[in-house]
Amino acid sequence: MAEKSSELHGLEQGQSPGPTEATLRPADRMPSPDLISWPGRSPEANQAYGISDPLRITYLLVMEDERLDRMTAFQGFGRGWWLLIWALYQLAELPAQVLEPTWPLDSLLRQRIGGASGLSWMPIMASALDSLMLDEVGFCVVMFTGTEPAARRAAAWAARQPRPVLHVSSIATPRTMTPDAMNLIVLRDHCRAVYQAHGGEISPDRRARALEAIEAWTPRQPVSIDLDELGHNCTTPNHMVLRRAGRSLGEGIPHWSSIDEDAYTAAILASATAVMDVRKAVGTSNVNRLFVPLPKIVLTEPALFRFAYGRGDSRGTSLAPATVMMIRRMQQQKGLAHLIEPKQLSMLEHDGEWQGAVAERQTETAVQTAGVGLMAAQSCAAVVRLRPEVNHVFPRLSEFARNIRAVNPHARAKSPQLLQRLQDALARAVGPERIDFVRRYGGPVRIVSDAPLELLPIDGLPLALRYDTSRINATPGNLMMGELAGRVPITVDYRDLLHVLVVSSFNEDDQLRDFMREALDQLEEVRPGEFTIDFRRVTTVDEFVEVVNGSTAPIMIFDGHGVQDDGRGLGGLRIGGQTVDIWRLRDRMRCPPIVILSACDTHGLDAPSHSTVGNSFLAVGASTVLATVLPVGGREGALFIYRALLHLAGFVPAAIEVRMRLISWTEVMAGVLRLSLAKDVLDHLTRRGVLPDESDRAIFRGVLRSVLDADSDWFETMMGSGHRTGTDIRSHDCHPKRWPSLPLRWP
Repeated sequence: MAEKSSELHGLEQGQSPGPTEATLRPADRMPSPDLISWPGRSPEANQAYGISDPLRITYLLVMEDERLDRMTAFQGFGRGWWLLIWALYQLAELPAQVLEPTWPLDSLLRQRIGGASGLSWMPIMASALDSLMLDEVGFCVVMFTGTEPAARRAAAWAARQPRPVLHVSSIATPRTMTPDAMNLIVLRDHCRAVYQAHGGEISPDRRARALEAIEAWTPRQPVSIDLDELGHNCTTPNHMVLRRAGRSLGEGIPHWSSIDEDAYTAAILASATAVMDVRKAVGTSNVNRLFVPLPKIVLTEPALFRFAYGRGDSRGTSLAPATVMMIRRMQQQKGLAHLIEPKQLSMLEHDGEWQGAVAERQTETAVQTAGVGLMAAQSCAAVVRLRPEVNHVFPRLSEFARNIRAVNPHARAKSPQLLQRLQDALARAVGPERIDFVRRYGGPVRIVSDAPLELLPIDGLPLALRYDTSRINATPGNLMMGELAGRVPITVDYRDLLHVLVVSSFNEDDQLRDFMREALDQLEEVRPGEFTIDFRRVTTVDEFVEVVNGSTAPIMIFDGHGVQDDGRGLGGLRIGGQTVDIWRLRDRMRCPPIVILSACDTHGLDAPSHSTVGNSFLAVGASTVLATVLPVGGREGALFIYRALLHLAGFVPAAIEVRMRLISWTEVMAGVLRLSLAKDVLDHLTRRGVLPDESDRAIFRGVLRSVLDADSDWFETMMGSGHRTGTDIRSHDCHPKRWPSLPLRWP
């Protein structure tokens, strides 16, 4: 599941907010949006762009329009990113709003850890910028550009706006500020000019508060910490986090490297531990109950496009042998330490063509490093860089997936064994030191990688079942950077999410056609009148688009067949007898913020490319997508949806009450997965006569309480509960590896 954060106090018809992670709160505790209007701004702009707060500073990274065939070769970044990497580093040290520089540092950090005071920044193509008015972007706006065409168009756009826009560019012009000259004082002067000249467009009290704060802006005196600044991509994200947390590092060692893999592990964990020390020092306060806990650990590893790992045939290629050799090294790399044989070094000395390929890959890695660092800096999260070896578990992943799909039930009996091999391979690739770090500090965890780290075993339980876990895929790079971009959190009343659109595309003669309808009918019997469910059948793509566009439901559930990419770059949904590429509907369809896919292989474990249904829904505007990584049966899928919706109506309000704070969509879905697994295990043991009648209900209530309390040891709670009934559950084969259908098909 891939998610991001932004702010929304309710959804208007047809809106498609940017990447978000929704947070839920009871209606009686929900504050008024307190929207401030000024000439030229519509209520729709307030909601869609999250600019209800005129004290917030909006940062735009403006790039030239680029064709898809011009993206970088290995990971799919727009080439404009490299020319704006300096802006990502600058953003990590700039305030999110005009009051922020006057707040005590520890109070500010507690807010960030709790999910507040995040930067509002976004990448935007010059053509898209041309279609916007300043009032649709923000009150106080700063732009960054890195190429002459982008700088020219951005300057022309700024000149048409009713308020001044600060333009920082590496292209020197009379109307731009150079990156070296940009600092807190320059930003202060710009904000002062905006609020002095245009403060009449907002409420007098906010204008007065803004100007009072701006006059008090002064650079903070950083707190020194005992951590050398090793100049390497593996530590840079944590250095960005620490600087934003007001810390200064020790001795700088530019271009640091080592031939010892253990040295990289030690450096990564030392920098990550320094971040966790900051979090521990500032602590938490009651204000954190107003916000959701953002991930405290980010696990990240750059990746190549899946097809780029193929060895291919170098015969007849126009590439020089040295270039082929270096590309193979990138494909086969498993560690962070680089060793090269004398023969290979000799090849490089006699041919310089390889430098272009290596420079391209270095650029991609540097951009992901800066993007992840900027995201982590918003919540003072520790970044743990992994090893390229995690990207080499895909052969075992494919073996496991093929076995799950096997028609022969005897063949499928090997699935638990294959899953264990896969998890063992993941554990070796990640390494015991990093696993110990995750175990020591716990979740929530965010994954920025293509590797299936949700399956990483933590004390015998997959990571996604042990801790609240969300995902951002590393490929394609442009989509990843869009997901990393900052947004203000969306906050909604949980009851708003009980309005659900269910779109079913099964043919009339399909034996799976009625499972979902029957499950929803049963849901209405159990919770009468609580849900507003729009169940619609579609037989054509046009009907599908019309139904989705005509719905105001914040959640869409797709019930039908999924088709995994067959290697030709097309993964889609079956509608009306054809495979539909969701990405191609981007100009026609307004995507709901939450999409749940009850269809096979919508983000396949062994998909040959990044072109999955799940990624496509994110690309066309979904805030969060729950996708399937393996085939899912019609009855199984309907049961999961039944449980998920029941969870929204029952578990969510209880969790809000017990935890006395907002809860995130990630927490909601994590609860669904844990309780579904617990129910399956207990039902299985009851059917086998292992548990006495009715005892499973008592055990399940204990598990429910553990999950409500956000206890990461919920599974151990269930396993130990059998003693009250005189049954040792541990002696029976009910480990999660025996239940691959649930945790693996609904990541």
